[in-house]
Amino acid sequence: MTEQGLPNMIDITKLLADQSSLTILTFLMDGRFHTVHEIAKVATIKDQTASYHLKRFYNEGWLDYYKRGKFVYYQLSSLDIAHLIEQLMVISPKKPTQSYHQRVALNKIAYCRSCYNHMAGKVGVDCYDYLINSGFLVGYQNELQLTSEGQELFKSLGIDISKEKKDANFIKPCLDWTERRFHLSGRLGRLLLDTCLAEGLVKRNSEDRHLTVTSKGEMMWDELNKNRRVSCDFVE
Repeated sequence: MTEQGLPNMIDITKLLADQSSLTILTFLMDGRFHTVHEIAKVATIKDQTASYHLKRFYNEGWLDYYKRGKFVYYQLSSLDIAHLIEQLMVISPKKPTQSYHQRVALNKIAYCRSCYNHMAGKVGVDCYDYLINSGFLVGYQNELQLTSEGQELFKSLGIDISKEKKDANFIKPCLDWTERRFHLSGRLGRLLLDTCLAEGLVKRNSEDRHLTVTSKGEMMWDELNKNRRVSCDFVE
């Protein structure tokens, strides 16, 4: 039997030492399944090149796949992988934008986006701050808890947390790479994003993982802000 030694971080860093690989991983941060062709198009590489990178990530346990007919769909395998990518973005130096299109795309991503299965960017950070400042969440970083008022808030949004809150990953903060502050992660973050999508408060976009806050979402948050006197700016 072969004894387990130290983690082989060199092989992992080799996986990341390629722009196409990084583009693929950041695209998959939306938490959804995507076909090889969709992924290749975003990374501006050929389908077979994308398949090569995807298989390498799959072999390391970073991706799951689902095959239906002739199509193979890939997604990130876990929240841990998403957190790793997000933290790498936090500590990485920023490249200057080269065009107006890049600046517009970056501004959309920085304002509101999906981070695996929760809401990130300025909107996500504002939501997290709102929950903390309003007394719905108490504690510090990984020791966060929902107060009784917080439970009532999520219940009013149609989110049943009676079974979920026993999960160790129920409430997790995630350091946002654009805002350098926390947004809500964990299962509660996922439930919140799912509800916002289902209720038409935010909507996904096909070209990348930025989220558009709808007029309905803006109105709901404006009403909450009036009641709690906490600022949280949303735009269409």
